[in-house]
Amino acid sequence: MNQPIQNGILQQPLQELNGCKLFSRKRSIMKAISWRVIASLTTFSIAYIFTNEIAIASGVGLVDAAIKLVAYYGFERIWLRVR
Repeated sequence: MNQPIQNGILQQPLQELNGCKLFSRKRSIMKAISWRVIASLTTFSIAYIFTNEIAIASGVGLVDAAIKLVAYYGFERIWLRVR
């Protein structure tokens, strides 16, 4: 199966399930991580603005990232199966 790859990223789905196109788990993981970086920096910045403490803002950002990374990955995998 020859899939077009651009900049190291699969550009077309690997398969279809119930008419929905599915991308690889690796792509979903990379998408989740890249979004978490952006969202966690936002959370860190807001926490820092309110607390003026880097340690507290870092803790808030790390906890937020860990919880939401797992939640987003699950959401992404479920959503891909929705028609």
